[in-house]
This record gives sequence, structure tokens and C-alpha cells, in this order.
Amino acid sequence: MDNTFRHFYGNQRAVRLLSAAIDRGQLSHAYLLAGPPGSGKKTFARAVAGKMFCIESCGKCQHCRLLGKDIHPDFRVFASQGFVRLELAREFKTFIQIPPSDAPQKIAVLENCHRLTTEAANSLLNILEDPPDHVVCFLTAESPEAVLPTILSRSQLVQLSPLPEAKIVQHLLDNGVEKGRAEILAACSGGLLGQALEMNEREDFFPTRQQWAETVVEILKGETDPLKAAEKWNEDVEQVLEFLTAWFRDLQLMSLTPDYVAVNRDLACQLEAASMLCPGERAFDILKHCVRARERMLANCNVRLVLDSLMLRMWKD
Repeated sequence: MDNTFRHFYGNQRAVRLLSAAIDRGQLSHAYLLAGPPGSGKKTFARAVAGKMFCIESCGKCQHCRLLGKDIHPDFRVFASQGFVRLELAREFKTFIQIPPSDAPQKIAVLENCHRLTTEAANSLLNILEDPPDHVVCFLTAESPEAVLPTILSRSQLVQLSPLPEAKIVQHLLDNGVEKGRAEILAACSGGLLGQALEMNEREDFFPTRQQWAETVVEILKGETDPLKAAEKWNEDVEQVLEFLTAWFRDLQLMSLTPDYVAVNRDLACQLEAASMLCPGERAFDILKHCVRARERMLANCNVRLVLDSLMLRMWKD
């Protein structure tokens, strides 16, 4: 691995592509980094900035120190909650139009471009088509298909893929995580190192999953009001939907493949109880509704209504 990308793990094809472009002085003016949350899009952009600002990535010069503290004046991430609106697009444009203060070029990262409003997208088109020579723009999105064609056509696509589970386990082991814990974190991460690292930092990760599993069993038994469960889970809806999707996929595959190793294997007792209440076909039906619920969330549907509908589907005989 190029030593200047040592803080970015995996996706070596993307590393080689951008590293070679930097060495040749042939970086494109705009890149679309596509991959699910936790796939390392911001880390990758920061690694590119590190090599551009200090070819050796020495870790000691002013550029390296400022980047390490996320305070470099020529590198900025523009983040948003929900839709990317016109105001943020204008801030992004203002930043890239100003020449760099010290670095050879500016690096600007605009997150979640699959959620650009029409006004924000229109505001970006001209600057992406003919940007200043002193800037490289990184746009991020969960998938290229979700990005407006007018934005996609003005960017060079770099697809970041999930990592093999074994690589995530090894990375966690190398960072002092106990083997059993590392294996569960890797399985639950879906191949996303960022997710595995984030989950490892959460003290309540394992107890919360156990509570969710017990509640699912109670709903399937008809012993818990599904709407009360939805109310309780409303604030953690994204994590809950990820858990439920993995849970019902486990149930379906357990019914099809006797030697299947479940993602939620540390919750074997709850999985066994759920499998008795929710045989393969029903598990598959609920799994489909979990996937639809996540799609509706991305489409900005009402969170509570989406969760209520899914909980009632689990409860219904």
C-alpha cells in the first residue's frame, strides 16, 4: 500500500488510481465517491489531500498536523443532515472560488449528493463544469444511481466497495479488540470498516442489540404492543432498521441452509425462539418489508409511519 494512504484501509484499486493521478499531476477537477455509509469516503478524500499537501505524508509538517486536527484551511467537508440544500451548495461554491492559502490546491468535500435538492444541484452545475484550477472537488453519495445525471456526468466515479469480513476482523484485532467481539462487529458491519469501528466505540452496542432481539421475539409472540415498540425505537430508527434487516435475513437463511453462520450468532437463543415463530416464508416476507422501509426512509417518508407499518407487519399473524 502507498504509505501516504496508510490511514485508509482496503479498496486498493481506488488508492492506486488516485495516487497515480497525483504523481502524474493529472487529478480530475471533480470525483464522485460512491459507497454506503461507513465505507470510508471522507477518509479517502482526506488521504488524497494528505498526499497532495505533503507528498511524503510525514506527519510532522504544518500541512500534516493541520489535516490531522481537521483544521487545515484548504481542506473542508460540507456535511448536511437530510437534504443538501441551496445554502450549503452556495457555501461550497464560495469556498472553492477562493484560492488556497498555503497548499498547492484546495480540497472540498460535499457529502450526500444523492440528496441534493433541485436548486442546490442547479447551483453546482456551472462550478463543476468549469471549476477553478486550484481546486479538487469530492462529492459523496451512497450510490451513483441515486445521483442526478447532470451531477454524475460532471464527475469521475470512484466506487468504494465493502471489505471482506476477515479483513475487518484482522484490522480490529490489530487494534486490540478481543477476537469474539471483533468477529461479531465485523459480521454486523456489512463489510464497512467505519461502521465496525463506530460500533466498537459504543458501550451499549451489545446490550442494545439484545434488548432489540428480545423485543422482536415478544412482538412475534404477540406479547408486546408493536406500536409501543415503534415509539421506543423511533429515535434510533436507522440502526433499528439495519438490525431488523440483518435479523430477518438470518432467519430466512437459517431455514434454507443448515450450516449457515448467522450475523447475529451471539444472539442464538433469541434467533432460535424467533425461528420457531417466524418460519422461512414469513421471515422472507418481513425481510422484504424491512428493505422497503429503508428505501422509504431514504425517500424522506414519515419515520414514525414507516416504523409503525413494519412493526405491525411483524406482529400480524
